[in-house]
Amino acid sequence: MLNKLPYKWLERRCQVLSEDEMDAIAERLVEKTIERMTEKMYREIGRTVITKLLVAVGAGVVGFYFYAKNHGWTN
Repeated sequence: MLNKLPYKWLERRCQVLSEDEMDAIAERLVEKTIERMTEKMYREIGRTVITKLLVAVGAGVVGFYFYAKNHGWTN
């Protein structure tokens, strides 16, 4: 199959990128990586804040229940 191609070596099928093109690709790769890391960081921070908020609300509800029971507000 390779002998029927109009070129002799596989390397001739690949385009050679200039330095500017490689720099542009590298910059896009870095930007995407930073964007994904930032998104993941904010997602983790949000998850942590929501977890702490739910724990605090739960502790407040339990504390209010015992306070109400101690003062005779519940049966």
